[in-house]
Amino acid sequence: MATKCDDDLHCFAPNRRKKDWKKTYEGGCQACGKKLVDWGKVKARDLTDVKTTFWQLEHELIRHVFFHAPFDEASLAQAKALGPAELRARVRPYLAKKIGPEKIFRDTYADRGVIAEATANRINARLARG
Repeated sequence: MATKCDDDLHCFAPNRRKKDWKKTYEGGCQACGKKLVDWGKVKARDLTDVKTTFWQLEHELIRHVFFHAPFDEASLAQAKALGPAELRARVRPYLAKKIGPEKIFRDTYADRGVIAEATANRINARLARG
């Protein structure tokens, strides 16, 4: 469990090692117990309240790391080549496919494009830095 509770960066994932975790989990930090996220609101996926959703989720250490990771040069170059209009056209269907449905995210190499590559590259670069 990775947390920096003193910096207001927590781990909200349930501890699945605990017996009956589904019955007892209330969405608090595994380390300090703080409940900073309104999970009902987050799970509603209300596009009119995206700012609040991101603000709440940024209290989780792992999300904070990925939200602030820089893009690599190859992904930036590919995004510039596509241009804003093409990126906008690709982003909504990609997000609807990957995070819109209520199912566990499974990344596949078969449908990788600039958006998937940029995300994977940001994650890998951040993990390499520690």
